[in-house]
Amino acid sequence: MESPLIRAVTSSNYSVTIFDNRGAGETTAGTKEFSVNQFANDTAGLLEALKIGKADILGFSMGSFIAQELTLTNPEKVDNFILYASGCDDREAEPPSPLII
Repeated sequence: MESPLIRAVTSSNYSVTIFDNRGAGETTAGTKEFSVNQFANDTAGLLEALKIGKADILGFSMGSFIAQELTLTNPEKVDNFILYASGCDDREAEPPSPLII
């Protein structure tokens, strides 16, 4: 049975691992406060647990913030990273207008 937390897809060139952050999907929330830093630490821990020394990282939306933090705090674990639907600091981000939504 496939784990709801981790789904792996293999192609001829890559193995892709997609996972939920703590508290999302069917994962448990754990005891630590949610933060981008904590999610980046979780991702680094997952890479270690899966014995992945270095990975290409793709981050979408909030995942792009996590990918940036992971790259800054654990550069030895990141080969390439792709940011999709991202920004670099959400403290000054402005939400889109209701017309756009």
